[in-house]
Amino acid sequence: MAKLQLIITGCGHSGTTYLSSLLQRAGFNAFHESAARPGFFRPESDQQIEVSWLAAGYDIPDDIEVMAVVRHPCDVANSFRGFFDPNRSDPYSAFIRERLMLNTEFPELDYWLDWNARAFERAGDPSNVFRIEDLDINALLDRLAEKFRQEVTEEQRRAAHETPRANVRNHEYLYGTIEDYDRLEELRAACEVFEYSLDEYVPAVPESEPEPEPEPEPESEPEIPQDSDPGNSEPDTSGGEESTDGAQTGAAGGDAVSQDGEAPAGGQAEAAPPVAGWDDITIESLEIGSKPHKPTRLDMMEWLRQRNASYETDDNRDTLVERVLKVAKDELHAAQVANGEGGG
Repeated sequence: MAKLQLIITGCGHSGTTYLSSLLQRAGFNAFHESAARPGFFRPESDQQIEVSWLAAGYDIPDDIEVMAVVRHPCDVANSFRGFFDPNRSDPYSAFIRERLMLNTEFPELDYWLDWNARAFERAGDPSNVFRIEDLDINALLDRLAEKFRQEVTEEQRRAAHETPRANVRNHEYLYGTIEDYDRLEELRAACEVFEYSLDEYVPAVPESEPEPEPEPEPESEPEIPQDSDPGNSEPDTSGGEESTDGAQTGAAGGDAVSQDGEAPAGGQAEAAPPVAGWDDITIESLEIGSKPHKPTRLDMMEWLRQRNASYETDDNRDTLVERVLKVAKDELHAAQVANGEGGG
């Protein structure tokens, strides 16, 4: 049996450097790109865990457990920007090119699709695949502690949680270009599996401009009837009869309106105006989940569940956003009413 017992692999720049450091801080015998590098793979390496994206490029013995880590494709692609330049010569890009056929315009996205496919195949069971954005550090440490029959102290857990992230870069360059990717539908399907959204990177089809509404015609001044003898004019009661409490009832049977302008009990009151602060509530401002600017469906479902709010497990992202915003606005309204600030 190989001494190496666990490999964590996936695409490069998906958190492998971070994970190896985290596991070392937790007391595990883990290394980054030590047993799997361009040019060699040493499954007999005397270590517990190898964390290396390069391992997905090799045939891994069946007696070594494999886990795969995945990150949003556009974050990975941005982090690899320029890595696959044809004029670049280094063993890492050559290692990939020997194993994959890459699109000349979007090689980073081809790499994400095809290299992850290798990693997932080697991991086998879907329970061995996890998103780096949702990493549950304690759950991972518990799983490995059980596997290696090794205790992880509270101090080691604390150190693991304080591990700094690596390879965190922006991805603005992708906006407005990814819609030309010839494997876009394949990428969408893969993203749905991991609940990644591409909305930020694929511009929506612009809606047609609504036709401008015609300007209303100016209202004409009402004509005032001339009374030859205004002093002897009788009050006009054709518009309604005055009740004993000072309210006037319309001749056509309309609701009574009191002298102070308020509708009496049973009358039709106007709808209350929007609560102050509603316009400030957005899905981003609620900071839901591990990626607040674009929370996942699972993040939003958990947020709703904690508030005993209704949702369906097959709700799409837009429906969940609507549900979350409605609950958030209702909570704001209730809080303002309780504080005497809003309309009840």
